[in-house]
Amino acid sequence: MPRVVTYLSRVCALALLAVLVFPAAAPAAGELTIVSSVRVEAPKGFYTGQPLRFSFTVRNQTATPVFADMDVPVRSDAFPAVPLDTLCANGLGVTIPAGGTWECIAHRDEGYPAAASYVYWADWRAAPDEIWHHGELGPDQAFSLAPPPQTSLSTPTQVSTGEQGLGGARDTTLTVTNSGGAVLLIDRGAVFGGLNPDEFALVGDSCTPAPVAPGASCNLIVRFMPAAAGPRAATLTFRSNAGAPTISLNGAGVAPSQPVIVTTPERLAVTLSYGFSRLGRTSSRFTTLSVKGVPRGATVRVSCSKGCARKAMTSTRSGTVSLKPFVRRSLRVKTRITVRVTKPGTLGVTKTFTVRARKRPSITTTCLNLEGRRVSCAR
Repeated sequence: MPRVVTYLSRVCALALLAVLVFPAAAPAAGELTIVSSVRVEAPKGFYTGQPLRFSFTVRNQTATPVFADMDVPVRSDAFPAVPLDTLCANGLGVTIPAGGTWECIAHRDEGYPAAASYVYWADWRAAPDEIWHHGELGPDQAFSLAPPPQTSLSTPTQVSTGEQGLGGARDTTLTVTNSGGAVLLIDRGAVFGGLNPDEFALVGDSCTPAPVAPGASCNLIVRFMPAAAGPRAATLTFRSNAGAPTISLNGAGVAPSQPVIVTTPERLAVTLSYGFSRLGRTSSRFTTLSVKGVPRGATVRVSCSKGCARKAMTSTRSGTVSLKPFVRRSLRVKTRITVRVTKPGTLGVTKTFTVRARKRPSITTTCLNLEGRRVSCAR
């Protein structure tokens, strides 16, 4: 059967996390003994065109190392004859030591375009037969994709980035609000156009790692770097399930002999991601909770008001920080988990996760100044 291999980049990240987990099946008798759990995750929900992440873990239970290729083929009615290979990161020529394990992480950032049911499985091949061993790392699994819900958003149509001296940079925060009744899904890859597109850049983004809930907001941080004195202009366009709005950007370059506007310190842009199995009248059960987008050098401090399995923690890890210890048991309504993220020389942020009766939890954001005191998030 022909095979199409797609190399995928690593996802970032955080907000709603949907996970399907399936137990492994025993390998066929006489074949290489490797056990596996296969799963697919959809950080923005199981919608068409949204990123997916496949993973599984294998263990070599033989007494000798195994040299193999690993991937995750996916098939549906949209392409029944040619399953698409989703290659594990470093999935070609994997060496698994005797008794050791190896984890496959395979991203498909663009997702799949058709609303349909999809079948996927873990696959491996090794010398000397060079045959893909379909079904030995667990049975075929399935997930379904639905069309993205339609919603609406509000964002400024004209934004002034102010004056900036030549050779310097100035950051401006653009706020995008979900004004509709469904989740807002904003795609990566905002595009600058207009007269001076090379003098503007997107340097901060809390809109694309996860869905934006109805009534919630996210931020895009635009950096203005004028290359010449005088008026400078560009447009910023991004795609979403609420259309493709275009924002006009206007600034002015100032010659070095004129006053230079000091660049506003960068604000941390982190997100809270969670999964749940039950939203009850008096308590809810959450399967995952994590803070994503933590930069190097930042400190994460977490505290729980009541009812959590853990009361507080401090972490200096970057990337994604798991808060699983706080949700190991059901949380009563009105329980609050506060996540404070700070970094020297950077404007910090506090995220408050509040459990609500028969509803998704609310997540509110409070901004911090350089001294760590609460301030307005308006820039």
